[in-house]
Amino acid sequence: MRKNGFTLVELLGVLVIIGILSAISVAIYTNSINSSKNSLSDFQKKQLEEAARTYVAINTISFNNLFDDPSICVSIDNAVLNKEGLLTNEVKDPKDNNKNLLEGHIEVNYDSTNNQYTYTYKDGISSCKYRYVLDGTEVKLEG
Repeated sequence: MRKNGFTLVELLGVLVIIGILSAISVAIYTNSINSSKNSLSDFQKKQLEEAARTYVAINTISFNNLFDDPSICVSIDNAVLNKEGLLTNEVKDPKDNNKNLLEGHIEVNYDSTNNQYTYTYKDGISSCKYRYVLDGTEVKLEG
């Protein structure tokens, strides 16, 4: 007698194989999404550093006066760069699912040996002596 159809063991075997393939696919997909968010975050931080470079170039005279002591650094808040029109929109943190703004600031240091400014994105509170911040609608230097 000839049987038509599949046995219960064969169907369970297929379901187990499909489950294993699904688990592998989800892990790969999740890893890919996290990698993309990290890359986008790094790219945005570089854009903020470039915006700070432009801000310093525009305000060269005031920055040169601040760097009498080479150990001094100046912090520029992201809100200042946005207010000055150096960013097209507010930068949101791609790693944050709530889509909060990218917190942090750009620290500008003066390298007297190379006679150049260096720009570094930093999270958290600035340890710089001077800070450019947005006070209401006006840019203010604290320090």
